[in-house]
Amino acid sequence: EPAAEADADAATSVFITRAVHRLAGAWVMDITCASVPSATFLTEREIFHALLREEAFVAAAEYASTNPSLVGSSDPRDLPSIDETDAIDDAGAPGLLRPTRPAVFVADVEGLARCREEIFGCALRAETPRDAEDVPVVAIDVEWRDPRPVSTVQLAPLRADATYVVDMVPKEGDEENDAFVVAAAALLRDVLRDARVKKLGFGWSNDWHRLRAGLSRFESASGGGDSGGDSLPASHERCGCVDLQTHPDLGLRELVRDSARLRAGGGGEATTLDKREQRSNWDRRPLRGSQIAYAALDAEVLLRLDGWL
Repeated sequence: EPAAEADADAATSVFITRAVHRLAGAWVMDITCASVPSATFLTEREIFHALLREEAFVAAAEYASTNPSLVGSSDPRDLPSIDETDAIDDAGAPGLLRPTRPAVFVADVEGLARCREEIFGCALRAETPRDAEDVPVVAIDVEWRDPRPVSTVQLAPLRADATYVVDMVPKEGDEENDAFVVAAAALLRDVLRDARVKKLGFGWSNDWHRLRAGLSRFESASGGGDSGGDSLPASHERCGCVDLQTHPDLGLRELVRDSARLRAGGGGEATTLDKREQRSNWDRRPLRGSQIAYAALDAEVLLRLDGWL
């Protein structure tokens, strides 16, 4: 009987895990704010063990760095220390695309205000922009640590001196953070809903669903209620979004490489994106400088691609 009960419990755990993971993957809601913490843990455990099965041990160590309980004492694998993954050294790395503007991590109301001014400026104070130069253009990208739909949102305004990496991991019980959450929800809602703002993205469908779920979490935390993502339309298509991913199998790194090669006339060394931080832990705070630079460049490069294409 104990063995049968254990088997039943294991089967129930697997079923719940898969159901919760599927719900999270649909990005209908942010399950990390659900009232049942075990739902988040079950999903994290499945993701962690999937990384182990891939033998992606560095990525697994990164993933578990914000939840050490995922690493069971019975696990025979020796995961690398997080210190070993703490620095990304690209000194002398050939052919890597470099940022042309600084990356600014935004976790306070003042930073959000600067970002808002950079995006909108005076262009939308008039009811009708005079010409294309008056239309706000901003490249948008997101990073995440599943099952959280969004950990950071990158905003790269076309006419700006910096790219802004907005913190989307809330700190509970912090009054200053509460004010930040309210302001961040308002900024993202204004940018994403306004069709007059030209929003460049890559794979907008996935990012849009993640942003809906993440924004819903912020609006709920700021007292706006749980809107289930209804503050944003279900689709990005009528919100001024331009998707630079022309084919679902085309990756950003490949598009940047091929576009750079074409601009160089087919000769010389290709320029490409450094993707080594892609699977790092985006929920950990503080983020590494190399993470912030990586996230910002993924947005900034969309501005370059829009000009190239």
